[in-house]
Amino acid sequence: MPDLIGGSGLYNAGTNALGDGSLGEAVLFLRAASRLEPRAKDVTRNLSIAEARVALARGEGPERLSSGSGFALSSGEAWLVAAVLILFGAAGMAWRRQRLARLAVSAFGAVAAHSPRSRLTRRALDAAGIAGLALSAWLAASAVMDRIAPEAIVLDRSLPLTAASGQPLPEAPALVAGERARLGSEREGLVEIRLGGTSVGWARRSGVWRVIDASRYNPPSSTERSARPGGSNG
Repeated sequence: MPDLIGGSGLYNAGTNALGDGSLGEAVLFLRAASRLEPRAKDVTRNLSIAEARVALARGEGPERLSSGSGFALSSGEAWLVAAVLILFGAAGMAWRRQRLARLAVSAFGAVAAHSPRSRLTRRALDAAGIAGLALSAWLAASAVMDRIAPEAIVLDRSLPLTAASGQPLPEAPALVAGERARLGSEREGLVEIRLGGTSVGWARRSGVWRVIDASRYNPPSSTERSARPGGSNG
């Protein structure tokens, strides 16, 4: 089993799983790798291939392959950008206070404080600070959401949905390997499944795995896989 701590290990494990036809594990590992290295084109491409196969398994048309965005940021990078923007905003506030102090004691300060270039620079710094605060708020909200309803990947080839009591929901289509979902409450081996922010039923907790825990996942052997409900993910 490769080292899955970093993006390279997760990418290799996901690529191997994709080659073996294990769509659940492939999407799990590649999705985790893309969180760490969102601009890696090989990660994005293989994840798109895996998700296109998942779409076909759901009876949908294959999704268009994406080459990835050159401006995508990991969570850590996004927090760093937010911090830098906030620092720019703080610099703008400090500069304004300094200018006001000079305005009170110096005629030269009065001229400098009202120069077009100074006003433009201060406005740019203020805008940077506001953008940094907005980005921080969005990142904090995303972190809270990922804690309350973490993203998870279906591992079983077919994962039926049930009521909270465990009774089958015949009208609810089963989830397929590689499908993304959000997890809610847990009880007695079952977990609430949320799609698009809506609770759609409950499923076996062992049939899904949280993306944030991808590095701790140990793929089952072929014997264990065939014995697992839903059979092989291939």
